[in-house]
Amino acid sequence: MSWWDDTVRSAGSLTAAPAWSTIKVPLVLVATSGSAADKRAAIRASDNDAAERLWASLGSNDVHRAGRLTQELRRGGDQRTMVPTTRLQAPWSVFGQTPWETDDQLRYLLGFASLPDSGALLEDMRHLDAQQHWGIADRTRPVAKGGWGPARQGGYLVRQFGWFETPGGRLPVAMAVEAGSFGEGTQALTTLANAL
Repeated sequence: MSWWDDTVRSAGSLTAAPAWSTIKVPLVLVATSGSAADKRAAIRASDNDAAERLWASLGSNDVHRAGRLTQELRRGGDQRTMVPTTRLQAPWSVFGQTPWETDDQLRYLLGFASLPDSGALLEDMRHLDAQQHWGIADRTRPVAKGGWGPARQGGYLVRQFGWFETPGGRLPVAMAVEAGSFGEGTQALTTLANAL
C-alpha cells in the first residue's frame, strides 16, 4: 500500500503486482479514438470487453499498443512501469498483466488528475457502479478504480487506487492485497481504507 502525505509513503510487502483493471485508467486516457460508451463502461462497470476494444483502438499490434500505453504512463508521471507486449498468462489481457508498483501507481494518479483531458475520466471514477463500492470507493467523495485477478499463490489479488476526502483534506492512496477470495480481498481493502 502507498499513500500521499507530503511524500509517497508505503507499508507492507506487496507493492509490485499485476495491474489488472486499474490499468483501465491510463487506457481510457490514451484511447482517444475509442468510444465514449466504452470508456464509461471500462471505468464505471470495469467492463473487460469495452477495455479490449479500447486496447484494439491503439494500433494494429500489441507491441504498438503497449508502447502507446507506456507513453501515457510517462505523461502522467510514472517513469518506470512498462506495459508488456505479449500475453504473459492466458486468457488474461496483455495490458491487465502490467506489473504496476503501488508507488508508481500513486505517482500516475497524482499526475494524470491534473491533465487537461482527464475531466470525463475523473467523473466516471466518481460514479462507479454499485458492485465497485469497496475499499476507498466506499468512503467520502471517492475517486477510485479497482482491479482483481488470480494471485500468484492461489486465491485473488485485489487492488485499488484513487482518493477520498478526510477531515484533513484529500488522501490519495494505492493499495493491493492477496486473499483467499474476491470478497475477502475487497473487505481487507475496505478495512485499510477505514484505518487510513
